[in-house]
Amino acid sequence: MATIPKRTKGAPPPESKPSNNLTKKAATEKAYLNFTTTAAFKKAFKRYALEHDLPMNRLLEACFDAYKESRD
Repeated sequence: MATIPKRTKGAPPPESKPSNNLTKKAATEKAYLNFTTTAAFKKAFKRYALEHDLPMNRLLEACFDAYKESRD
């Protein structure tokens, strides 16, 4: 009768440094903001930003600030 070798799981993986995925970003650090809009809105928004020499993120921040001011 043939003998079947006993299988083991092997050595555990080595301990490593924990990842930094639980740390919070600073308030001034850039972060991605993902959402979808219509192609026409994107084109108009981008055109306005280009005509006024503004980055799109700065224009969005200005729009949001103006919106908050109008609601308070």
